[in-house]
Amino acid sequence: MPLFTDHKDSCESELKLFERLARALLHSIRGDLAVIQNDLSYFASTGTSEDVARAKARCGSISATLAKLSHARAPQGCSAIALRDLIEPLVIEGPDSEAELFCDRTSLKRALSFIPSVLAVSIAEALVEVHEKELLLVLNIFHKSSGADDLKYPSLSAYAAQELGEGAVIEAAVADLILRDHGCRTSICVGSQAISIRLLFANYQQHIEELRNEQGLGTEVSS
Repeated sequence: MPLFTDHKDSCESELKLFERLARALLHSIRGDLAVIQNDLSYFASTGTSEDVARAKARCGSISATLAKLSHARAPQGCSAIALRDLIEPLVIEGPDSEAELFCDRTSLKRALSFIPSVLAVSIAEALVEVHEKELLLVLNIFHKSSGADDLKYPSLSAYAAQELGEGAVIEAAVADLILRDHGCRTSICVGSQAISIRLLFANYQQHIEELRNEQGLGTEVSS
């Protein structure tokens, strides 16, 4: 019997693997944090100490960081969701499109909401192009930059690490994983007048069919 077999059903997504790792880390670290915070509370009750207050604040900061990792969850239940419903609350000018994505609404909406949250700006407009097998969503943020040349990044986390600092990377990386698990490729172009975030759901019709099959919903896809 061969050591390696090509069974697609036995493969787990990157997001599923990361979710399992994140849960284990959260369980381990939160347990230790709880013990430390209880001890600090006891020490604080025996006398006022700035050192104790500072240590408790750091524990709170660690807990907040771990909470960001908890959003990395594999899709639990997918259904056909209007693209407009997913992004309209996040943009000033929503898309004029009837396109649908077969997705985990909560998971994908959370990933998209990370974009304005990480960038700390509002998305000015959303444009949608639907082709035979691909759906392209472009999110534009208008700004003025002193840079002469356009800068391109292959992911939200790459942009965050270079432009915003390490503090923004966790949420951006979680968004990257969720988007990729939905068959989406991301690219970001930073120009002198705008930041354009391109989300390409390549072969999205095929991806919809695969997701439907996994949930026993058949292969019929509405056009």
